[in-house]
Amino acid sequence: MKINNKYILAVLVAIFAAVSCTDEDSFRNEVFFKLERGGFVRFVDAFNPLIGTSDPATFVYDAAIEDVNGNLSAYNLYVIDNGDTFLVNSFTELTGEVSINITAQNVATAIGGSTADFEFGQTLSFIGEAIRDDGVVFDTAPLDADFDDNEFGGTTQPNLYTDGYRNAMLFDLTIACPSPPDASTYAGTYDFIQNGWLGTTSGTVEVVAGPGDNQITLIDAQTRRGATGAKDFIITLNADQTTTAETQEMYVHGTYGQTTLSGSGFTFECAGHRIIITTTQRVSAGSFGSSTTIIEKQ
Repeated sequence: MKINNKYILAVLVAIFAAVSCTDEDSFRNEVFFKLERGGFVRFVDAFNPLIGTSDPATFVYDAAIEDVNGNLSAYNLYVIDNGDTFLVNSFTELTGEVSINITAQNVATAIGGSTADFEFGQTLSFIGEAIRDDGVVFDTAPLDADFDDNEFGGTTQPNLYTDGYRNAMLFDLTIACPSPPDASTYAGTYDFIQNGWLGTTSGTVEVVAGPGDNQITLIDAQTRRGATGAKDFIITLNADQTTTAETQEMYVHGTYGQTTLSGSGFTFECAGHRIIITTTQRVSAGSFGSSTTIIEKQ
């Protein structure tokens, strides 16, 4: 049987037309519906999650951001406070590199608070909104497509939140000191501002540098609990101003036997060498739970 090539071509065109009749203007996702390009703002350099300052009430975070695709008419930055979002900055000129300009003053103004309320170790959460030059809004809503029910939503793929993208659409900042901690400056007597699993009967503890270059040791750190066989506690001071403590044997519990302690937190050399560490105490039968200790150099 002879097949008419013109007939085949006509059928193929009809099929193509049938499966491609989609009103792309009703969707807001470039991945599934091939909108020209999405809107996305990122940090120019590697993202720094620390706000370095000697005074939390006057902090400034001025990292550079950029319009990746060069197609935005605006970028709005919001701070999240108690579950609500408040506008901090709105940018309408996004040519080249632009400072994100987050300050204690504009954050406090946005949430209706005071700059005096900010403190070292506090984490601030931000969310961005990129508005493309055709009015389409791209935010942090995750991409979602249900082809069976023809329901589509969201504007951002999860992979855009990986470290490599340096995204300025959803990020956290922690108020910290302007430089990494120097363990050699931590030796001295410390007051317990808040007792946790660590604590002494005197309310103070002696701290010495070592044993490692970036480590300090709290001497007899659990005498407050009437512990027998109390031991020293070693804390590692990390360059990003976090602290970590590997699992260490501590005092011997009268009922449950040998205890261990491990934890993590922050340290702020510029603020009285303050150390905030949340530790978990364990015995062979299980965990006693977690508790936060705060100490500060006299």
